[in-house]
Amino acid sequence: MNQVVEIQSLEKRYKNFKLGQLDLAIEAGTVVALLGSNGSGKSTLLQLLIKLRQPDNGNVKLFGMNINEQEVQVKERIGYVGSGLYEAFNKFTVDGLSELVGHWYTNWDQAYYEMLINRYDINRKEKFAHCSMGTKKKIEFVLAMAHHPKLLLLDEPTANVDLISQQRMREDLSQFMEDDQHTILMATHQQEEVKQLCDYICLLADGQIKDMFEKDEVQQRWARVWLSHLPNQLKDDVRVWQIEESPTQIVTNQLLDIEKELKQQHIEITHVKRLELHEIMEYILQS
Repeated sequence: MNQVVEIQSLEKRYKNFKLGQLDLAIEAGTVVALLGSNGSGKSTLLQLLIKLRQPDNGNVKLFGMNINEQEVQVKERIGYVGSGLYEAFNKFTVDGLSELVGHWYTNWDQAYYEMLINRYDINRKEKFAHCSMGTKKKIEFVLAMAHHPKLLLLDEPTANVDLISQQRMREDLSQFMEDDQHTILMATHQQEEVKQLCDYICLLADGQIKDMFEKDEVQQRWARVWLSHLPNQLKDDVRVWQIEESPTQIVTNQLLDIEKELKQQHIEITHVKRLELHEIMEYILQS
């Protein structure tokens, strides 16, 4: 396995919040969505990976390297969007900021930068301080992409961004992932981003990884099923997450197995509806 991100026993403690211990491995060529409510630890985790914050315990390896020992080599391969990374350079114009950032990366592609600036309709001469929140996000995205990173760490990349630019971002990220050596770890609340881009979902709650699963596989398993009547053995079945009456229906995370068993018992299934991702997450978080 070609693991791009390896996290072991990672912890970060604050007065009223603790992240971890976290263990997580992400393979090259995959897109992983970090999902969870506000304050669940998504941004903190991304900031720990890029060394914007220091962990209290645990180890992080990116591309098989310890970022504390090989920081320059690691960061050269990472594009990051989030946490107001460029606010300290507010007085720079967009082009001035790009010149500064370009010096950090040996693989900076000026032509690609200029293409993206035009694609996202960004005024290159405007000072970063005067840009709207959405425009700042677009600038961060362009700067993250312009040096051809191998790993993208994205913290709400389309927040406050106009709809047309959101779609263009998703298109550019899809193109980025055409190379199976590229990887994305993305914190998002946008269901469209998860549906269009992501292979896996890592669900965070209260600073802990609640679950990690393959997006397409979990959507095949979770469903609401309407029945002619409810057999007794399903009332306490761990695969049944909810039971309702009038009409009789269940929510299950093992649809194929449940369907097979019900048919064997000659219990009529009148309707099946796959759950949306946000519904699945709600059930998992409540468990």
